[in-house]
Amino acid sequence: MVWVLAFWMWQAGPDDLAEQGRELAAAGRMEEAAALWRKALVTVPNHYGSLFNLGFMAWQQKRDAAAVEWFARAARAQPGEFNALYLAGSASSRQGKSAEAIGWWRKALAVQPTNSKLRQAMAAEYTRAKRFREVVEVSEGALDSEAMYLMVIVARRALGEVDQTASLVNRALERFPDSARVQFEAGYDLHRAGVWQRSMPYFDRAIALDPAYEEPHYYRGDALFRQDRHAAAVDSFLEAIRIRPGYTLARVGLARAYLATGKAAQAAETLEEATRLDPENPQPYALLAQVYFRLGDLNKAQAAKVLAQRLRAAR
Repeated sequence: MVWVLAFWMWQAGPDDLAEQGRELAAAGRMEEAAALWRKALVTVPNHYGSLFNLGFMAWQQKRDAAAVEWFARAARAQPGEFNALYLAGSASSRQGKSAEAIGWWRKALAVQPTNSKLRQAMAAEYTRAKRFREVVEVSEGALDSEAMYLMVIVARRALGEVDQTASLVNRALERFPDSARVQFEAGYDLHRAGVWQRSMPYFDRAIALDPAYEEPHYYRGDALFRQDRHAAAVDSFLEAIRIRPGYTLARVGLARAYLATGKAAQAAETLEEATRLDPENPQPYALLAQVYFRLGDLNKAQAAKVLAQRLRAAR
């Protein structure tokens, strides 16, 4: 039997070897599969199927540098083949090589310009790189998912396009009315505009849809605080912190609410915990200096102030 297999491998062409390799891979026999694909490449170095399969195996195993090399060879062997280009971009992205990922995906987009999955991947990569104009551009004709809507909302907001952002948020609300994130984004824009009371129903709706989503709790607390409803703000900040203990902004908000209700000692405890959890953030120290001053501890107040200034300079 071994002799028969060896004879078959000696006679088999690259297509046969690649197909047998795929069958072995499907059975979980990855090393044997790779050996057949490599054997196919000995006789035909540009055999697309073998190059792609070796790349796909490396991609599945998260050996991304090797995957890019195989996919690059596959793309040269068969120019314009979408899958090799797309997955080369995916492997580059997982390595944190944003420019390389975008380069591969631009080539893939030229092959399949209407591929929504590809456009969404590119938008996510552009978002990570804070290339917001490109996020908007790549979304053209591809606003067909909640994720894409949200990325473009964030991008237009970052570009200062207030009217376009508002229009997009309204479209998202109509299309995804049961999305906690979309409800939050609607409230967030009103919050940023200083319309505190009008923002709250959106935060309430987001919380009702997803009680474990911490940001609506924080911004609801901040909206209440700015309306001088300090005791109610405490409850919202506490809920945000319960969900995410390391939420520094929520701890700072809670401390401000405690101060406004005359609970300076609780404010100090809250901020001290914030500095323990987030020691490089200057915000808790800056407020802590004020709290210590109010409590009459001038030495601690001065030390906190100096530390806040040093951390700000370091940032």
